[in-house]
Amino acid sequence: MRTSQADKLLKVINGAVGDFIEATPSVEASVMRSFNQLLREFDTVGDTLKVSVKNLRLVAKLRAELETAFFENAKYQSNMQKYLKSFEEVSALQSSYFATISEGFTSSALLGELERQTVDATLYGLTRGSMASNVIDPVLDILRENITTGTSYQSLSKQVTTFIKGDAKNLGHIERYVQQISTDALNQFSAQYMETVTNDLGLDWFVYDGNIIEGTRSFCRAMFNKRYYHRLEIPDMVKGKVGDVKVPIYSKTGLPQGFIAGTNKKNFNIYRGGYNCRHHPIPVPESKIPKDVRVKTYKKYNIPYDKKGYKKRGLIK
Repeated sequence: MRTSQADKLLKVINGAVGDFIEATPSVEASVMRSFNQLLREFDTVGDTLKVSVKNLRLVAKLRAELETAFFENAKYQSNMQKYLKSFEEVSALQSSYFATISEGFTSSALLGELERQTVDATLYGLTRGSMASNVIDPVLDILRENITTGTSYQSLSKQVTTFIKGDAKNLGHIERYVQQISTDALNQFSAQYMETVTNDLGLDWFVYDGNIIEGTRSFCRAMFNKRYYHRLEIPDMVKGKVGDVKVPIYSKTGLPQGFIAGTNKKNFNIYRGGYNCRHHPIPVPESKIPKDVRVKTYKKYNIPYDKKGYKKRGLIK
């Protein structure tokens, strides 16, 4: 059973992302119209694209048209502005939650600045700043490669269409990119907010919460089953040891599969299970942790505790 806080966060975040990506079919249609208009201008020899200066110049011309199709799409712009407002909702939820579990919590200018900078960075990722290099440039690369190798007209059309709109097995690149950026931005902001306040309040226990769905990574499944963890357990967790479970490690990063490269004990609570991870490390008071879990953990890390299984205050942080 999930915590009430996780339920609220999931509702806001999943709803905001879901509403936002409803704009992607409109963007895909705009981009495809621009592409198909240009495609008719290419020089061909039969069904083969001609290797020519004209065709390469048409590729350069397409950049501006794709950017217009993307960034001036009314539905995309409207949905994006609504999505960005959800950062305020997440802030409000977190503020309300911490006020209920700690009398020492007060909102601060630091948290407000964190929200502002995160919104700015997300806006950059969803507009000309980052979107061009992650979505438009790859389309142009496909065009240049096909022109310089003299591929068929039909092959080029199919490659670009699949890249933009996807197929029966894969999402289109636009939808996949928008979904990843919008999902990670909100979840990581939520986690950063939590971690900032958690450190300030000296909370050490967490509930790993969220949904288990088809495709959930091995690490997140193991964490979901473990449920409770102490901050001191994080170094083992980023090495793939989750309680008594050892999860698969990705050889290129030395981290559990799906983890963002560079994840470590200091930033785990922010990056969690990696890209597109929708799980939340919910900080909770020590009193919310079952006694047997507390005692087992305190014994493992040689932390003194009393007869009721609570850490002895002032001895070990």
